[in-house]
Amino acid sequence: FKLNLFAKEIRVFTPKGYMRTLPKGATALDFAYDFDSPVAVRYPRGAVYKNTLDHMALELGKAEVLLEAETPRIVIFAVGDMVEKALRTAEHFAGIVTVVNMRFVKPLVKELAVKHDIVVTMEDSEKIGGFGQQAEAYLMEEGCIPKKFINCSVDDCFVEHGSPEELYARYEMDENWLAPQINEGLGRTIG
Repeated sequence: FKLNLFAKEIRVFTPKGYMRTLPKGATALDFAYDFDSPVAVRYPRGAVYKNTLDHMALELGKAEVLLEAETPRIVIFAVGDMVEKALRTAEHFAGIVTVVNMRFVKPLVKELAVKHDIVVTMEDSEKIGGFGQQAEAYLMEEGCIPKKFINCSVDDCFVEHGSPEELYARYEMDENWLAPQINEGLGRTIG
């Protein structure tokens, strides 16, 4: 049993769905257990997203670029189960969108943010104090002010019961809500 209550940092690991083999054949829990500081592992509720993309070896604090824009305009930083929604949203913006799987919520990949006009964060968690709000504050402190910043997360409200897909649609956390927001930032009008 490992316990270190006085660590300087807490790591948050957010797998985007299924478990995969890590360098030593370990699971995400084995990966977390090997740390000398507390680690939180968040798992999505309901069915998990399974994709066929090749994955790089898991490295502490390292995000995974899943799709890279040929002409960078939009970057989507997605956490956990929201990666699938980020990839579905990206289908509307072929060639101009970069999608990043934020395996760890920190550090944000500032180098990617500065290359794009529109920065989007996606998480299935609380907006207030969440990943998106932290990312926006960090970018502002660093002087990286995008043309538009979109925080796709749960507003401060009571969330009713329902399937994850019903709730994502009801609380405007899917590509049907996000794509028009991005188009607005691009100066496009659709429909």
